[in-house]
Amino acid sequence: MLVSAPMNAAEKIRAVLHEQNLDASDLARRMGLNPVSVRQHLNRGSIPAKHLQAYARALGVAVAQLVGDEPLAPAAVPPAAEVAPVTIAGIDYLALPVYDIGAAAGAGTFVLESADGDAVSYSVFRQSWLRGVTSASPDRLAVLRISGDSMWPTLHHGDSVLVDMTVTAVGRDGIYVIRLGDEVQCKRCSRHPVSGSLTIASDNAAYPTYQDVRPAGLSVLGRVIWTGRTV
Repeated sequence: MLVSAPMNAAEKIRAVLHEQNLDASDLARRMGLNPVSVRQHLNRGSIPAKHLQAYARALGVAVAQLVGDEPLAPAAVPPAAEVAPVTIAGIDYLALPVYDIGAAAGAGTFVLESADGDAVSYSVFRQSWLRGVTSASPDRLAVLRISGDSMWPTLHHGDSVLVDMTVTAVGRDGIYVIRLGDEVQCKRCSRHPVSGSLTIASDNAAYPTYQDVRPAGLSVLGRVIWTGRTV
């Protein structure tokens, strides 16, 4: 009796794309990556570890399903977030969905996957401004509300933040939405230029700073690229 060899991550991804009649360009748009890079990953049959989380999120599966031995059932690729175009006085805007889930800046949690696509409202941004601050497609942007005070005075409880979800690794210093262990929080992250280790800090001095964090132990859900608040 012949026994099929377990599929690797690239083979599983290609199977799902084939089942859904999608190609590498479709997947690249969901991830905010260059289509050429995605094709190279799939053709050589090796997905870089730093991109596994992005692939899994774009396909609506867990990373463990991509790298584990169990077969990956071709599931429906999650639909793009609904983004409504708006034209006012001849100027093009995009109404991005606002999710009623807190990026935990202190106590509380944030689970991006729990939004289930149900927006509670919309925030309107000028399209030309969005193109100037991020190359991400609109369906990879999310507006979230901050809860807690660990990022005070930079971020206040109740602030809105615009998150670029194509950013799945800490590059330049900034504020990121991260999953560290069982907790997901909004923190200031920086990378050591030599060792590559990360420093995860709160702007509020009452909260601890974590140094020498291994990038492999951190899941980055996105980078904060704009904040807004009521005064």
